[in-house]
Amino acid sequence: MKVLKRPGIWVLLVTLACGLGLAFYQHYRQHAGGPFADAAAAAAKPGAIEIRKIELERDSGYGILSVTFSYDNTTGADVETAAPQNADAETRLVTVAGHKPDLFFLPGNFPPVLKAGEQSTVTLDYWVERAHLQGALHLEVKGERALVKDAKPFALDTVENHEKVSFTTPEWQS
Repeated sequence: MKVLKRPGIWVLLVTLACGLGLAFYQHYRQHAGGPFADAAAAAAKPGAIEIRKIELERDSGYGILSVTFSYDNTTGADVETAAPQNADAETRLVTVAGHKPDLFFLPGNFPPVLKAGEQSTVTLDYWVERAHLQGALHLEVKGERALVKDAKPFALDTVENHEKVSFTTPEWQS
């Protein structure tokens, strides 16, 4: 029992336990089906989208949907997240019915550009109507798609006005 009274042994045991815990955590993150597992699996290939965070803020009868995602831009050209007038954006939110909710940004805060040859993590805000939340939502970047919301309807009225709710999976609960 003399061995357990030595502080050096305790430091060694705690360090070993922390190392094993960190190794387990890293293994779990890489192999477990996480919240956006399909997006994470797709992110293993270049050019894929990985959804990081989803937030919805109710603004009266509408919502502001914030989508934070990572994108590895291997296209060789910058990707615009906002489109010039009368053009389709290279990055857009799309409903199951094919509607494309408008990008929401305040004057002076311009949407980011996904630089060529870089992996970027950006947040885009979209102005969504109740009808947009009645089916699946996908984020598209240069033809790649990631599921943001599944096909189950979501009732915007379950969110208090000017309150934000976060979603950790594409299966939103009203």
